[in-house]
Amino acid sequence: MYEADPARPVTRTEPCVRSHVPADVNSADGTAYSNLIQNQRLIEKDPFNVTVFDA
Repeated sequence: MYEADPARPVTRTEPCVRSHVPADVNSADGTAYSNLIQNQRLIEKDPFNVTVFDA
């Protein structure tokens, strides 16, 4: 389970939401993820962390 904001803990009763990601951003992120897996030689179920910074 994750908590992006400790002031708003995950309760598992949150509504399901959809968001839109522009195709170019989605493609760039997919490429970055693929490069990470290849460069770090990750295999299925290898744990790793992702940190998202404000732009």
